[in-house]
Amino acid sequence: TRLNRETRIEIGTTEIDNAIRHLAENGVHFAQGLSDAEISQLESTYQVAFPLDLTYFLQRGMPITHGFVNWRGENANINKYFDALEGGIYFDIRNRVFWWPDWGLRPQSDSEAIQIAKNFLRKAPRLIPIHGHSYISSSPPEIGSPVFSISQADAIHRGRNLAHHLLWVLHDESNEELEDDYPVYSAEYTRIHFWTDLVRANL
Repeated sequence: TRLNRETRIEIGTTEIDNAIRHLAENGVHFAQGLSDAEISQLESTYQVAFPLDLTYFLQRGMPITHGFVNWRGENANINKYFDALEGGIYFDIRNRVFWWPDWGLRPQSDSEAIQIAKNFLRKAPRLIPIHGHSYISSSPPEIGSPVFSISQADAIHRGRNLAHHLLWVLHDESNEELEDDYPVYSAEYTRIHFWTDLVRANL
């Protein structure tokens, strides 16, 4: 495995193991974990770098229900998660409800406007889908990147890191104390270029 003992300690594997138990107890089904070779192939295919905590999580067991990405599925089914992310932003641009200030004046042409956005997003850290509308950044590849929930151009934080996020999934919504531990934006979370700023802009 690509994760040695020192790396496992750094990741805080106990937190992820606790999150896996939480998911399993709430009905999430797991398939056999991904191998090093499978992860390397996925990284090459989708031009991403799996952060270390996501790698550990998917190698312990790959969730295949409740909207989690089945990384052994058809390319088209996996691509829909990536397409939904950028496609939702382009949808809001086309409907003139979103335009990022750093892009300058918006062209009158929708196609020109979307091309500007595409060029910009190619330079932004690529996000990796986890499940539903939830994504984690592939850069930096170290642990500690926050999880984002993104629908069109609406974005919020949904956990300070992967383990924290996974404990949110299928949580008891009557637990107000837990709800308070998941702010829609936190300046204390690791900043991810553009995506953190998008969350802050949605406040």
